[in-house]
Amino acid sequence: MRVAIILTLAVFLLGFNVCAQTTTDLLHLSREQLQKKNYADAEQYADSARRKLERIKRYDSLVVVYRWLSLIHILANRPDAADSDWTHARTALDSILQRRLKASKDEWKLLYLEEKQQRTIDKRIHDEELEKFRKETTSNWKNSVYVLIGMMMLGIIFIGYLFMSRARLKASLQAEEERVNQHEAFRQKLHSVLSGDLTQSLSSLENLSRSLSTHIERIEPEEASALLKQFQYTANSTRVSIDGLIQWTGLHGKFTPDGKEELRALSVVEEVLQDFVAPREAKRITTQVFIPDNQWITGDSSALKSVLNCLIDNAIKYNVEGGSITCFSGEKDGLILIGIRDTGSGIAADQLERILQGSSFNSRGSLGIGLLLARDLVERNGGRIYAESEPGTGSTFYFTWPGKKIE
Repeated sequence: MRVAIILTLAVFLLGFNVCAQTTTDLLHLSREQLQKKNYADAEQYADSARRKLERIKRYDSLVVVYRWLSLIHILANRPDAADSDWTHARTALDSILQRRLKASKDEWKLLYLEEKQQRTIDKRIHDEELEKFRKETTSNWKNSVYVLIGMMMLGIIFIGYLFMSRARLKASLQAEEERVNQHEAFRQKLHSVLSGDLTQSLSSLENLSRSLSTHIERIEPEEASALLKQFQYTANSTRVSIDGLIQWTGLHGKFTPDGKEELRALSVVEEVLQDFVAPREAKRITTQVFIPDNQWITGDSSALKSVLNCLIDNAIKYNVEGGSITCFSGEKDGLILIGIRDTGSGIAADQLERILQGSSFNSRGSLGIGLLLARDLVERNGGRIYAESEPGTGSTFYFTWPGKKIE
């Protein structure tokens, strides 16, 4: 019997590994066909991988496959199919979250039932011992008085124990409810980001690629160069949005900074600006940096670069053609203050605070994954982010960060 069970388990595990390997091979084949622009074959391989994953209910991998199908359909100029793929990806993601939520609820329900069963057992044991004690002391009135007093004391202790257990259980349920609410709020923000930032960026890429493919024979070299620069800028912005989304979802839960480093503020800002040379040239945006050479910052370097990436990307994205970006620093409340100023269209005062809190869409119809990520990183490193803006004159975003005073 044991040998049969072991052989059955081995066959199941072998079949699962083969299926997983086959799925990986199918995605590799799909990628090769996509590079050859054989969109039909690429879609067929990817769809085969999707069906295999659906059979084994691998929802986390399904999200990736649906996004890959969406990219194939976008490149194949099938926006309706791409929208359907994104819908399926969000459905798979919702299924993952629902499964985790259900598992958490079931776990707490099981703990509650076990605690209730244990209290019942404890009460039965207590009652049996009390009855035995009562029978042994009925022959003596003094013993009866002692039993009465003991019963009263036990009753008080038992009632106190019940009240304490009830308070502990109530606190646990409240904590779990708060955690469930946080997960729901995170899910709603994630849905808004996927349907706002990423959809907008992908739509821009689709429109640019459609323009190039439709008018390729009639486009002048200068115009083609401008379109390619715009395509590069949009692709870079999409990459920044996706990187921000990955980091922001990674921050959801416990967070511990990677470690403290001493960084020269000017070097970090210049390094980040260097990553945006192509987008700045595409919109003819100039930059000015007013940061002292002896300004030092302490903290997680990757987190600081991510904050600057988000703010500078937004400053370029919402700036005007031929505008400018100014980076400057100072000190405030014992912390280093860094500011990013642009000459864009600006933000209305009643929307600015809600955008920073991630509870309102900005003027471009996006919730702003960059600002959500920047706010979380700054606050988790002991700083604060805020902004000043006036419609028509541009915006300035400030954040504070631990650092050394200028000597």
